[in-house]
Amino acid sequence: MLSFSQNIKLEISRFAWKKEDLKVLLYFLVKENSNKWNNEFKIDCHFKELAVNIKKSFNFLNLECHAEGKYVIITQDVFKQLKPKTLKFKEEELQAYVAGHFLARGNCNSPQTKTYHLELRVEDESDSIDLMDALYSFGIKTKIYKKNNWNVIYIKNKILISNFLALVNAHHYMMEFENEKIEKDFVNLSKRYDAFDEINKEKINKAHQEFVKKAKKMKEENNFEGLSVNLKRFIDFKIKTGASTIDELKNLYNNQYKTDYSKSSINNWIRKVNNYK
Repeated sequence: MLSFSQNIKLEISRFAWKKEDLKVLLYFLVKENSNKWNNEFKIDCHFKELAVNIKKSFNFLNLECHAEGKYVIITQDVFKQLKPKTLKFKEEELQAYVAGHFLARGNCNSPQTKTYHLELRVEDESDSIDLMDALYSFGIKTKIYKKNNWNVIYIKNKILISNFLALVNAHHYMMEFENEKIEKDFVNLSKRYDAFDEINKEKINKAHQEFVKKAKKMKEENNFEGLSVNLKRFIDFKIKTGASTIDELKNLYNNQYKTDYSKSSINNWIRKVNNYK
């Protein structure tokens, strides 16, 4: 079973790159991840399925190569044909440049793991700075640290990883990061709604307690009997009903007494009681 990172590499290698962009991708794949022996370059693709796709890419460009398990082997002459005439890349060539580096020595963990991250290992320090600059030009900020003899470019932020995967045309696995972010945002939103609901309930309970307190005071001071029949009936009804929203009170009251009072009328009755001093 292939890893999350290996599946990303397969998706990149299956993308329909333009020929000039594909040459850039393959050049940096070879440059960053091959061993030169006599007149040949032995490209380590890490797993057989990727080697098959890389071989197809060379064939698409009408360049000779042959595969041996997880390796693809090309001649020095073929490598020279891949070399870009300039390093001032257009946007799509720059995407291929980044993709070639990821295929060579990149790794990305699943967003469902606690240790999710994306990294690119580059041997030459100046090359690693150039790669970071390329990523920054697409709005992808990275960090870098040294590990053994490698310069490791590191991305932890899910949005930036998602942007990186979109950049190298790994759109299916980009969506995995997007979906994980959406699910997390949904959970956070749900928690905020729950918190808001609790605060609202507290306010309704507090308002009801204040209403009951004022109503009792009116009765104790013999000011209850002077109220209208409707208001007296509503006060008794609200005390029995307990803490409720205006909408709930309106519906419950109208259903019980077969009336058609509006929210404004209910509010007005509550205000008369609360304003009692």
